[in-house]
Amino acid sequence: MLIKLKSFILPISFNYSFCKINNKNYFIVKNKFHQEYYYLLPSFVLLKKNKMHLEFYSNESNSLSFNLFFISFKNWFKCIEKPSTLKLSLKGLGYRINFLFDKSILSFKLGFSHLKTLRIPNNIVVFIEKNILVLQSSNSILIGNFAQKIKNLKKRDSYKGKGFSFKNESISLKEVKKK
Repeated sequence: MLIKLKSFILPISFNYSFCKINNKNYFIVKNKFHQEYYYLLPSFVLLKKNKMHLEFYSNESNSLSFNLFFISFKNWFKCIEKPSTLKLSLKGLGYRINFLFDKSILSFKLGFSHLKTLRIPNNIVVFIEKNILVLQSSNSILIGNFAQKIKNLKKRDSYKGKGFSFKNESISLKEVKKK
């Protein structure tokens, strides 16, 4: 006996599909960056797509486990719908950021005798606006780790403020000693 418990409104900008792999049901979402995300559905949950709604059915009478599933599903979907964004600013005369090899590698000119390079992870989308680096991803931990790698390439100078910093980070500079 199926019991209809919840309904979920789908945004238009996403593509959805269902899949069965090894007798397990998966809900697949493809976002505007063409990244695919899979959600393993518990065995007691069934999904049906009706126009702009997802209808969740359950074959169990236990509503607590279903409510926990539904909360988990909504939180997972929010992360995909609104990706995390971090902005890093680069300050310094002659410091530059560029893409190499079809936007898969970042190249940094940071005042060293050679260029520094970093490979962009698959789940992160990068935009460059002058000397501001914009990182977007649905995984906030991955984006934070990648931003920290970039920041460690050229740490902020405590006197002139040259180097990487987060966009809204306040930095107190030391005074230069005068004779």
